[in-house]
Amino acid sequence: QDFREYDFGEWEGKLSKDLWASHRALMSGFWEDPWNHPPPGGEDFKQFQARVSTAMNRHLQTFSGKKILVVAHGGVIRQIFVFLLNKSWHQAMKMPVGHGERLRMCMTDNGLKLEDDCFLCDYM
Repeated sequence: QDFREYDFGEWEGKLSKDLWASHRALMSGFWEDPWNHPPPGGEDFKQFQARVSTAMNRHLQTFSGKKILVVAHGGVIRQIFVFLLNKSWHQAMKMPVGHGERLRMCMTDNGLKLEDDCFLCDYM
């Protein structure tokens, strides 16, 4: 439940190209500053970030020393990236998260690191 994708409100299920054609100013505002320009009826972006980060932290504590598998959509994957690797949301938005991709991380004495077979290794 806490790893569900961001709620786009009235934009849910609509094509991006159609929204850009009909709501250009709203779309620009959201993609430039989602914290202050949520989609109509959409989730507060700060709450989305807190929800995903809290869930990830809870899983890391609950399953400390064990392998964790999280299956999620791109927005959630990006927020996990922000939370675990201390990156900005704008850095995360540049991540090439495609369908069916995986993000593998390993906890080391120096903190989290991306695994060598991770699709983001070249990005980092």
